[in-house]
Amino acid sequence: MANILADKLSNGKLSEAESTELKNAIDEALAKSAYYINYFRSHSLSADILMNRIGGEDLQKGLDEHGADWMRKMDEAKRAMFQPERLLELVPDRQPVFVLAVSEPYQEGQTVINGVYFKREHAEPLLKDAAEEQARAISARGRQSLK
Repeated sequence: MANILADKLSNGKLSEAESTELKNAIDEALAKSAYYINYFRSHSLSADILMNRIGGEDLQKGLDEHGADWMRKMDEAKRAMFQPERLLELVPDRQPVFVLAVSEPYQEGQTVINGVYFKREHAEPLLKDAAEEQARAISARGRQSLK
């Protein structure tokens, strides 16, 4: 929609209502872009925390830097918007999102899969399913190469 309206604007054929719609579309794109840049960085930081790639003082420093950058990106979007007062109205959520899970400490008998500790009763079916899926994939590739 924004591209259609921008094309009309470049030809000087934009009504006042269309001009307002174009400005609204641009504001929405700016707000959501700033939000989602931060949103996916939150998931990346969460993965670093869960995989113990960051901790201690580095964890607090990373959280502080992330929070400051979150605000910086939102402020940049606000400065570029036609109606900066609508920023919070246009973003999907107003809180930083982190994916954190609490787990028990390592215990005797647990299995580590991809850096995650699983109780034996949970790890065995997971590994069995993965092995069966891998066997099916190998068989399918073998049948494909015979054709």
